[in-house]
Amino acid sequence: TFYDYTIVNGCGEEKHKMESMHGHSHFTFYSYDRVLSFKDGKYGFINIQEGYASIPFKYDKVEEREDGMFDVCINDAWGVLDITSGKEIVLVKYAEKIPLKYENLKVKESATDCWGVLDKIGQEYIPTIYEHLILSEEHDLIFFGYGGCKTVDENFFSGDISQATWGCLNS
Repeated sequence: TFYDYTIVNGCGEEKHKMESMHGHSHFTFYSYDRVLSFKDGKYGFINIQEGYASIPFKYDKVEEREDGMFDVCINDAWGVLDITSGKEIVLVKYAEKIPLKYENLKVKESATDCWGVLDKIGQEYIPTIYEHLILSEEHDLIFFGYGGCKTVDENFFSGDISQATWGCLNS
């Protein structure tokens, strides 16, 4: 199925650079010049002023957040997208949606099931390489571990994991 669109600005002037957007099923406006659309089974954003795909059609899910950013998902991996800059503020690689505040946020990488920690701008300051990760209440100590097995005996470091090898980082 092909869809033909004519895009006009607020004054009714036709935008010729977007004469035909074959394969696009719909448009959802999110800013004065960025439009969410769907093409070939993927979501992306189009720049209305220039008439090109400003953010590639690669996302399986796109959901607006309260902070003006967007939760985006590829396969089972989540990240955060800023449509103004077109950049992924938080890389699309985590097993769950990222909360609004990500400073000292413990995150799990979707592909490896390993844990890490994000800083206040959404970058990993503790890489997602740890099998077990526990943050102290003050977030000044980070306990990391490898190995071990599930047990019913809980202890300070591991909760329900015993016989793991543990280490400690200070943030």
